Amino acid sequence: MVDSILKRLGVFIPILLTVVLALSMVPNVCASSVIIYGDSSDGWVTDFGGINSGATVLRIGDDYDITWGNYPHHGLIKFNIAGVSQIDSARLFLYLRSSTDDGVYDNTDPLTNPGLGDCYIRHIDDYGTVDGSDFEAPSIGNNPGMFIGSTDTPNRGWIAIDITAAMQDDIDNVKQWCAFLIKFAAVQNNDLNDEWAFYSSDNSGTEFDPYIEYTFVAPVGGIYAPTDRLSILTPFIALVGLIGAVSTIFAIRRWRKD
Repeated sequence: MVDSILKRLGVFIPILLTVVLALSMVPNVCASSVIIYGDSSDGWVTDFGGINSGATVLRIGDDYDITWGNYPHHGLIKFNIAGVSQIDSARLFLYLRSSTDDGVYDNTDPLTNPGLGDCYIRHIDDYGTVDGSDFEAPSIGNNPGMFIGSTDTPNRGWIAIDITAAMQDDIDNVKQWCAFLIKFAAVQNNDLNDEWAFYSSDNSGTEFDPYIEYTFVAPVGGIYAPTDRLSILTPFIALVGLIGAVSTIFAIRRWRKD
């Protein structure tokens, strides 16, 4: 009885050892995170061509002027992605500083919603430097979508949105810049100033600067590895099958001889 058990173990032990050996050869992968800060060419522009590049905040909403009446303003921001070849995920972060509703400024949590509908982010081509023609820069697809909802009352601080598809699209098309337009669903509501105000890239330091955080999967040695785990394991699974089959044949032949 004992001899029979030992003989059976002799068949499976070589296979088990082969599996362990092959798995130990799989690259040790880990997620790496990288931050890209926004370019100083960000800014906001009005519907009549007013340009505000270099301001410390991105004002998204509408305003009132005794001459112009109500006029909306949209934000523009971009990031230098030259040299980025592959990403696993990416998110855009903006620091919400304050809100204004019917001319009443608010920087106390939770912030008052300006009442202009959803604030959303559109993926656009590189706008170069901010000018009047950028007010309604068209989408090039893969829009991140809604950033702050029409009834949301967020606190001051960082707000993030997934931009993986947009950034990967720019990488695939070998673009240097990943750019976005920030605007409200409603252009204006014909009353006093209404807006969300986000810090721009023109602050001193980077404490509140807009940034992208993207991740990629790479082995410890720093060489990029596919994120598809099956593609990593496939050659080793084949090796296991081959060595395991050979080991089994030899074990069975030895068993029969005994």
